[in-house]
Amino acid sequence: TGGDIELSAKGDLIVQSGARLVASGQQFDAAGQGGSIFLGAGATRNGIIDTTATLNVMAGSTIDLDVASLAADSAMRGQFSGTLHLRAPQNAAFTDIQMAPIGGTINGASSILVEGYRLYDLTASGGALTTAVRDSLLTHGNAFLGSAGAANANYTAMLSRLTSLQPGLDLILAPGAEILNRTGSLTMGSTGSAVSNDWNLGTFRFGPRSAPGVLTMRAADSLVFFNALSDGFSGGSSLWLSPLNAHNPLLPANTQSWSYRLTAGADLSSANFRATQPLESLAAGVGELRLGKNAGAATVVGGGNAQTASAVANNFQVIRTGSGDIDITVARNVQLLNPFASIYTAGTQVASPTSIFNPGDFSLPNLNSPLPQVDLGARQQIYPAQYSLAGGNVTISAGENIERKTRNNSGLIDDSSRQLPTNWLYRRGHVGDDGNFGLVNIGSFTDPNATTTWWVD
Repeated sequence: TGGDIELSAKGDLIVQSGARLVASGQQFDAAGQGGSIFLGAGATRNGIIDTTATLNVMAGSTIDLDVASLAADSAMRGQFSGTLHLRAPQNAAFTDIQMAPIGGTINGASSILVEGYRLYDLTASGGALTTAVRDSLLTHGNAFLGSAGAANANYTAMLSRLTSLQPGLDLILAPGAEILNRTGSLTMGSTGSAVSNDWNLGTFRFGPRSAPGVLTMRAADSLVFFNALSDGFSGGSSLWLSPLNAHNPLLPANTQSWSYRLTAGADLSSANFRATQPLESLAAGVGELRLGKNAGAATVVGGGNAQTASAVANNFQVIRTGSGDIDITVARNVQLLNPFASIYTAGTQVASPTSIFNPGDFSLPNLNSPLPQVDLGARQQIYPAQYSLAGGNVTISAGENIERKTRNNSGLIDDSSRQLPTNWLYRRGHVGDDGNFGLVNIGSFTDPNATTTWWVD
């Protein structure tokens, strides 16, 4: 399978003529992915950007992200060749990226993301991740590339310049945001903050292709989330009820959502965003990612008619995205602090679920004919199936533990790991005695394609 290459520099990063960066493979990995290559110039050090740093992929160089087993229907199987991520700072006027026109040959990339990032140093304000900071990402991204579905003059000039040596090169231009606290923590919300303080990036899209962005957070102390950080979902009366975003046909299926790069106990003198300070140099409790408000036992009243909303209420704190990656590095612990706190990617909706390989080869579940469920308790609302693919990578690296905790009068204690089995898996169809999928026949509805399916409530 394809490998990974990451090169990051405080100053210039130059891929010279004759250089070969190879992350190709014979087969897709178990997640249906090829390799990845990241090239970054002008990385921040101690909160400072080198305004002269340039990323330059020169003519005569080669970047290889091929997968030999790639076929015409690979994408419909959730299989994608390698990805290329090119990162450099925005210029002083925030109108261009510090990157030279791309001259090198790029083979086999399923996605070429060009991130022009902007620095947000929150040291002076104490590291509060407020709604004003959140909204500035949208405002600044719109100014840099144009609002969703529209190209501004910056976008047009930038794309023309970057592709001047290779007209037609398929680049996805995206804004990046790097948020720092050089001396303390970055904190989203408070113990009493409302869901309106969530960072829901589901509609934060930019330029004519409605591209997502890349979010980097680095704190010398800890990253504390009393509210959710979410992308890839929108709509619904609340974040936990939001469905996946619809597929955007202007973007590759594996580049539909924001990616997050989160570091606690960060060594901000390093150009490597993952670098952390030595654990022995940190005070107790420093260098952690803490996710979730304290929910105690999260008990509800109502017996068999209890409502999920009563338990979730103000406790749905997640770090999630769709097809983007989540990369978390902490010097000490990653702590999930209530039963709903979770970190995950969910992929992107399949573009045409009724036509996977051929027109009409799948029938969506019919939700108008529910079967009796007397033995399973009171019937609750019925959720339609959403089929997704191209979920991003989740990488978590901790100097000590990845743990689930709760709080009592003595402070943080280990939480129960017991599970409550429920009838959470909807299904349609069956496997017949002959080992093949059997046809579905419910009343007047017959599925001639034997499209057995399972989906999660």
